[in-house]
Amino acid sequence: SVRTDEVFIRSSTRQAVEAYARAIESRADDCASLTNASAAYMELGRYDLAEAAARRALEANAAWRKGYARLARALERQGRARDACDVYRRGIEVCGESAQMQERLDALEESAAMEDASPEALKERGNAFLRDGDLSAAEEAYTLAIDKSTASGATLVALYNNRAETRRRAREHEAAVEDCTQALELDPINLKAILRRGGTYEVLEKYKRACDDYERALAIDPRDPFRVRERLRRCQALAREQF
Repeated sequence: SVRTDEVFIRSSTRQAVEAYARAIESRADDCASLTNASAAYMELGRYDLAEAAARRALEANAAWRKGYARLARALERQGRARDACDVYRRGIEVCGESAQMQERLDALEESAAMEDASPEALKERGNAFLRDGDLSAAEEAYTLAIDKSTASGATLVALYNNRAETRRRAREHEAAVEDCTQALELDPINLKAILRRGGTYEVLEKYKRACDDYERALAIDPRDPFRVRERLRRCQALAREQF
């Protein structure tokens, strides 16, 4: 009803829930009230009640587009991504094309595919995202791969290295250092991790630590193909200026 809608708009979330609960009890076929109640329950973190309200809205009107969107969101929040995908597909089938629902469906299907992928496949996905400059998607892919217990030692080192690069580009420098350190715990002579951590320490103005990493890199490969001596001299000078 108009009055109930006004209460929903003006009130705090808890008051809105109470108002819509009363509306639901008195008008079980009021789709607008039911879907707004679902939204309010979502705000309260009561995803089970949000799901129930959205389902009642669809029982009242199976062609109610907003009901599908609310139900799918409630399922997403409960970690039921595949069920949410089914709801989005059904909503598009019944109500016709919806750019918003299609976008969410595509995102969920991509996420589900990533969860099912092997660490090696996730690494390749992450690399592709990184090449395209999609840092958030790259980090998500690398993190999913790292979390999979089946990742091999060599793959895990590469994953930490690549996530470190992703975080470095995103200016998450402390997190990048942590990833490099994790890679080095698995492979203490990994030059990529040593040099990346040294460079990140430079950005953080932790010049002494950068020097330590550059010296470590030179001890591993004195031929210096990456011109580490030049970086080392620069950091040594900057470190002296700090004290």
